[in-house]
Amino acid sequence: MEDTMKKESILKKALKFTLMLLPVIIVACLLSVILGINMLTEAERIETIEAYGNIEMYAMMLTIQSLLVPVFCTFFGYLIAVKVRLLKPLIFEKRPLIITVIWSVVAGAGVFVMDLLFAIFITMPGAQGAEELTALLLTPVGLGARLLFGGVVEELMLRLFLMSFIALIIWKVFCRKYDSENIPVKVFVIANIVAAFIFGVAHLPIVFATLDGITVGFIIRTIFLNLFGGVIFGELYRKYGLQYAILAHAGAHVVMVPIQLVLL
Repeated sequence: MEDTMKKESILKKALKFTLMLLPVIIVACLLSVILGINMLTEAERIETIEAYGNIEMYAMMLTIQSLLVPVFCTFFGYLIAVKVRLLKPLIFEKRPLIITVIWSVVAGAGVFVMDLLFAIFITMPGAQGAEELTALLLTPVGLGARLLFGGVVEELMLRLFLMSFIALIIWKVFCRKYDSENIPVKVFVIANIVAAFIFGVAHLPIVFATLDGITVGFIIRTIFLNLFGGVIFGELYRKYGLQYAILAHAGAHVVMVPIQLVLL
């Protein structure tokens, strides 16, 4: 009876958590959809209007569809994170906050520096396509999508859900002798790296959709740069909590903005 009540309590907390974040998820998905529409060529825009009647209808339908995965990941990610003891109190404390700000700068500036280094050794995509993509990402819609979808939604999907889920699998398959309070740190380290790698691979579709002249070297560069940031965010999630991973991810984008503005 007590176990049943405890499970019901956790389910209610997961639902409450999901509903609390739902407005942010909706706005993030909408901004991401609008950004995608802004990337359409004139021919693609005409085809979209012919298929859906107007752009607004297309945006609404795509936004509704894009909500499904983040909402699923938020609800079930909460449940899994509780099970593997990754969910920390959703409060901010001074020391972790300072560490998070430092790591957000490291992530944002580090990605930029490593990108310059990669450019020395690999063939980069056509400059025009890259410049157009950067310009779109620096518009109000682009910045909003980066902060809310990148900073919040991606952390809900990649850290709260995926990293927690991978940790759960590793724990149950390889470390079953440990209870949930004593799961070895290596379980979370491996889960973090795997989730960060998947995070990097997940960026490839938009790269292929928006840039020309993609090479194997550029694919490796894309995965590695996102893996670098993902590992940082995952470690903050493991040590301090989801809120710090979200803050670091959004902060990394904030750090990148002035650099991109200077170089554009």
